[in-house]
Amino acid sequence: MAEYGREHSERKHAKGETNWSTPEFDHIAEEQARREGEAARDANSVLICDTNSLIYLAKCGLLELWAAHASLCITADVLDECVENLSIHAKDGGLIRDFVANGKIALIQQGVHEGHRRGSGEKSILHFYENNKNGELLTDDGEVVKICRQK
Repeated sequence: MAEYGREHSERKHAKGETNWSTPEFDHIAEEQARREGEAARDANSVLICDTNSLIYLAKCGLLELWAAHASLCITADVLDECVENLSIHAKDGGLIRDFVANGKIALIQQGVHEGHRRGSGEKSILHFYENNKNGELLTDDGEVVKICRQK
């Protein structure tokens, strides 16, 4: 995907503009996120998230955007891990729980990937990913990445 920030910078440079402002950076981030959301929606696939990636999306304010423009999916194990961690990530876990309750994040059927030593959330999303040809996996788990690269 093309980087909107680069496009914006090249246009400014061509006009001889050298000063930057906070609203410009906000605009760049919003436009890049809009384009990424549009691309995800057009891809007609789902984004399967593990617990940490989902909480990271919530923390940086992108969960609302992705939920509005893409098909986000999690397993019950991932939801349970988010809710279990409410004492640590109260705002984020509560937001995730509410998004599932409102249908903004789909709760998917799960199985368990055999041979994976990580938590139940990673096992369940890996199983779904391996059995769903129309999905992309979002994880920060190095072992899950290795398993996916082997496939």
